[in-house]
Amino acid sequence: MARHHVIPGAVILGICFFLSLLVSISTPYVRVFDIVRTTFGAAGGVGSSNDRIVAVRWGIWGPCAQLAQSGDWNCVATGYAYGLDVGGQVVDKSWTRGLVIHPIATAAIFVAWLLSFSTHLTVTLIASLVSFLGATLTLIVFAIDIALYARVKARMNNIGGKTNAGPAFWMTLVVLVLATVSG
Repeated sequence: MARHHVIPGAVILGICFFLSLLVSISTPYVRVFDIVRTTFGAAGGVGSSNDRIVAVRWGIWGPCAQLAQSGDWNCVATGYAYGLDVGGQVVDKSWTRGLVIHPIATAAIFVAWLLSFSTHLTVTLIASLVSFLGATLTLIVFAIDIALYARVKARMNNIGGKTNAGPAFWMTLVVLVLATVSG
């Protein structure tokens, strides 16, 4: 028996998996997929005169800072739960610890995507439940992303920084919506 009605869910889960995988790679490995970014344009940067920082990007696996003098990006792969001191303003590792849930949600979405190819009714129902689990984990990690954004914005505003949500932040929101719809 053909099960054409499960094709849209499988396609949506595939898109979810791809976007979630990109987010899980994140900064510092792929600098453009950061959760939060801050720029220090008008003040000429923060830090000492020979290594002023003009921009900072927070990712899942570590931060990246752009140096004013050379324009180079200094990225540090610290693993999960890293802290960062920028101009005397500290964002503790407790604010980045929960970002590790991104790859866990990606794994759940991947399993749901694989299960969605089955033509067996029971496996399709399990795929729906695993998709719901992936959506729930994505909701939790999106709340963590919002908390990190709020903390970084509060800290960086103290030293004249302009903080914005990065592409990975918005991609996580898209994954949340699509994973909810696909289940």
